[in-house]
Amino acid sequence: MPSYLLPPLLAGVLFPVGALLLKGALVRGIGPWRMAFVTNVALALVAPLFLIGAAPATAAARWEEPVLAGLCFYIGQIFTFQALDRGDLSVATPILGTKAVFVAFFSVFLLHLPIPWQLWTAAVLTALAVALLGGGGTGREHHTRFLFTAGTAALGAMSFACGDVLTQKWGPGWGAARFTFWEMAFCAAFSPLLIPFFRQPLSAIDRPTWKWLGGGSFVNALQACILYISIGHFGHATEMNVTYNFRSLVMLGLIWAVGHWFHNHERHAGTRVMLRRLAGALLLLSAIFLVTKH
Repeated sequence: MPSYLLPPLLAGVLFPVGALLLKGALVRGIGPWRMAFVTNVALALVAPLFLIGAAPATAAARWEEPVLAGLCFYIGQIFTFQALDRGDLSVATPILGTKAVFVAFFSVFLLHLPIPWQLWTAAVLTALAVALLGGGGTGREHHTRFLFTAGTAALGAMSFACGDVLTQKWGPGWGAARFTFWEMAFCAAFSPLLIPFFRQPLSAIDRPTWKWLGGGSFVNALQACILYISIGHFGHATEMNVTYNFRSLVMLGLIWAVGHWFHNHERHAGTRVMLRRLAGALLLLSAIFLVTKH
């Protein structure tokens, strides 16, 4: 494995841990809007840690670049937490993995690369994977919840993918750590726009919920900074996202083995449902693997 794939592999292991902690806060009623606000602030607090010893910028600062990348990340956060609030982690996480396919497509249009046959094949396999992930349940409520989770997770993946490609395009001129810092800082700067959607103020969050929210926000911010700094420094956004999608299998394993520690009971959906989701995750990973072969 090339050394530049180690950081996204680490991020892929950290993501499920952070997501389980954040889901624990969501089931305590924090809501996706307050969660997005707090996690965005955490990003702005964690990103400066990576500025220590950072290389200086090699190009003149164009502030619209981190603003646009930060806006993409901000939108991705909103859709992702909507998906995690209403849906199962074992469904949302693999669908978030479609980010690698979106990265490949955005690379075509923003980095002017040709569209190979592998991307079209991956798109078809991704659709089949989503069908598997949504199977196993019955009733209108199940299908409605799945469609909401799949839709919001896919929109989140699309937004994050655009931010990934912009980071690859503009990060080197700023220095990867510096660009990521400003990207996350602007993401946090947009967050007061979320306040009107709060069901209750932040002061209403109790101490036990803050433990879940604080821990999850820190781990989520850490893995995001690791991934984005790596993309800004090395490039290879598509290949990095393929490796990052190891998180789908890690998530399923954690839910099955220790999900109850996080008050997550998705494994009780039944062996048949979880095996369908595992098959969907594996099919999704195989689709995404094709993206690296163009």
